Amino acid sequence: PADSFFLEHSRDREINYIHRSIGRWTEALGFVTARLANTETLSCLDIGASPFTFLLGNRFGKVQALDLTSALKKRCELFGIQLFEGGVTTAGSIAGLQKVDCIFFLEVIEHVHQSPVDILKSLRGLLKPGGLLILSTPNMMCFANRVAMLFNKKLKSFTYPPFSLKDGAHGFGHDRIYMPAELRDYFVESGFQNVETFYPRHFDDLAHENFGLLGLVKSMVPAAAKSIFPSMRDGVALVGRQS
Repeated sequence: PADSFFLEHSRDREINYIHRSIGRWTEALGFVTARLANTETLSCLDIGASPFTFLLGNRFGKVQALDLTSALKKRCELFGIQLFEGGVTTAGSIAGLQKVDCIFFLEVIEHVHQSPVDILKSLRGLLKPGGLLILSTPNMMCFANRVAMLFNKKLKSFTYPPFSLKDGAHGFGHDRIYMPAELRDYFVESGFQNVETFYPRHFDDLAHENFGLLGLVKSMVPAAAKSIFPSMRDGVALVGRQS
């Protein structure tokens, strides 16, 4: 609808965000659908409502969303998606959700000020037996950060100064990003089974809004390194199963 709320209050910016994000969204969906049969009969929860939430409506039989605000509620209703307002650190918000077969927790944990283990445990409690949680977040050990550390430079994907940003749409800025091995330990400690780690090929697309020829040339060395060592890509994703 013409009066719809768009991300960052701009239809054009949202469309650009979709173009840069569709690759990694497709990767996340593919990883999940390869492990869950007949998703059209299953339910899912998307934490942090975005255009990705609407894409899920075409893949799953029932979709819920949890977001800090109700701004996208009208658009969710058009897709038959129930949007709950609240955050993953609010016990009341979690308690009001129904159990689902899959939880998408994409690019949210870096905005949260709470123990990752506490958050993952609460989300595991929302999964049906055999259900999956998929989490993605910036990769602390990406190529750019490994180089920056050598020269004592600020790291990629952090908000500087780290505690300076807090808004109603995103919560806090990026004052915490994670190492893949560290995240895996959190999943295991939270009780997840069959934890898998992968490095989305298209996560780097988020940084290419104004790519251009110069950006293409500058990316050639990192791209070569990432093709050999996927763990140097900009993002990391983990999947854990509820027992």
